[in-house]
Order: sequence, then C-alpha cells, then structure tokens
Amino acid sequence: MTQAIIEAVHDTLPMLPFLAAIFLVLEWLEHRFGTSLDRRLRLDGPAGPVAAAALGCVPQCGFSAMASALYARRAVTLGTLLAAYVSTSDEAIPLILAHGSAAGALIPILGIKVAVAIAAGLAMDALARRRTETTAAAPPDAVAPGRDPVSSDQGEGHHDGCAHPRRPVWRCALERTALVFAFVFLVTLALQLLLARAGTDGLTRLMLGDSPLQPAVAALIGLIPNCASSVAITEAYLDGAIGLGAAIAGLSAAGGAGILVLVRENPSRADTLKVLALLLAVSVATGWIVQLLAG
Repeated sequence: MTQAIIEAVHDTLPMLPFLAAIFLVLEWLEHRFGTSLDRRLRLDGPAGPVAAAALGCVPQCGFSAMASALYARRAVTLGTLLAAYVSTSDEAIPLILAHGSAAGALIPILGIKVAVAIAAGLAMDALARRRTETTAAAPPDAVAPGRDPVSSDQGEGHHDGCAHPRRPVWRCALERTALVFAFVFLVTLALQLLLARAGTDGLTRLMLGDSPLQPAVAALIGLIPNCASSVAITEAYLDGAIGLGAAIAGLSAAGGAGILVLVRENPSRADTLKVLALLLAVSVATGWIVQLLAG
C-alpha cells in the first residue's frame, strides 16, 4: 500500500503546477468576462493541433492535463485535444534513453506519434468545420427545434466552479485544483493497486505476442490512465515482446492523467466517450499501418 501511494504521488504530483496555473487563468477570465468567456477564449486554427503535438511529446503529463482542462471549457478544439493525447509520451522517453543501445528507436517513435497527432488533429478540426458550415447552410426547418444551427456538436463549455465577484480568484482556482487533483490521485492510486497485482509482466503477456491484434490490445492497455501502462508497453517493445506498430499504438493511446482530468471536468459524458473512442481508433489504425509497413 505504501509503495502504491508513493507511485501515485510520483505520477500525479508533476501535473499539480500545470493544473493550478490553468485554473488560475480560467477563474480570472471567468470573473472578468463571465458567460462570454467561451467565445472570447476559444482558440481555433491549425496552430492548436501543431502546438499541442509539439508540447505533448515532452515527457511531462501536465500538458495533456492542461489540454483536457481547456477542452472542458471548449477553449481548444477536439483536434487540439486529440493531438495532445496522441503525442503524449509519458515514461517512454526516459525509459528508451535509459537503454543506451535502443536510444535510436526514440526518433522514429516520436516522429510517427507527432506526425499522426498533427494529421489527426487537423483532420478532426477540418471535419468539425465542414459539419458546422453544412449545418449553418441548412434550411431553418432542417434544424432541430431549440438547437443553434451554427453551434458545434461538442456543445458549449460548462463551468461549475465558484465564479463569484466577492470570492477571491485564487481561492476559486485553489479549490478547483484541489478537487481535480484529489480525483486524479485517488483514481491513480486505485489503478496502482490493481496493476500491482498484474505486474508489468502480466500486462506484457496480454499483448498477444506476434498476433495481428497486438496493436489493438496494446492501445487498450495504453488507454489505462496510469504511467504503468506506458512503462509496460515501452519495456515490452525494448525486450522484443511486441513490434513497433504495437508500441506506437499503445503509446499513442496513452493520454495519461489528461484522460482523468477530462473525465472529471468534461460536462458531457457522451463527448468524453467520443474523445476516447477517437483516440483509440487513431492509435489502433496507426499501429496497424506501421505493423504492415514494418513487416
């Protein structure tokens, strides 16, 4: 139990300053602009997915958590969030670098992940824009009653924080940071206890050896919001237990703590499931393509 707590602290503590900073900014903007915040803050355009992909590959879970918090307010697009998740590498980079002889594998893994993250993010935003334009151009009677014809199916951001003119911004930000961090920590601790029983070797055995389904299974394991999953995938690849396609599929799906922040903060459960389904689909498809090309 003590070791699990230590591991949970190790996995979640680095994201704390990122959460505190982003919630401080969001609360200040909420106090300043009120209900018009979502329209004022939203960042559109290709720069979002490109920047998210570049920052996400840095071995730090805070960027994916920050992207999730911003997406929950619809301050960034679905494409930007997807790009951040796909490029997130968690523990993969330090583990690969620690194996001196395998350090050369880092460039193709990161290169493919970043390229796919940018491509998937841009494609997702392009599809969303086309759908919005199509909906906006539809005749009035083709739009469902009560639905804004120009709104995205992602919905408006929702904030259930403590925005109140008489409450200090720092206190609102601190309370929100504490709530989200406590949720992430407790879930991470529970996952640590469960994964401790299976162990890294157990997760490796689940990846089906040389089966064509290996990328799909690796992606499902990577989707577990815990550093142990990315560690197991990376070590399995370095030991030759899985191929490059499965490694990329698993590490692309490894959104880490950002997934937990999304679950906690996103007001739409259906939208959260959609994000996770898209992340899984992109990761598995990429893994299969790499597996076919790499032989």
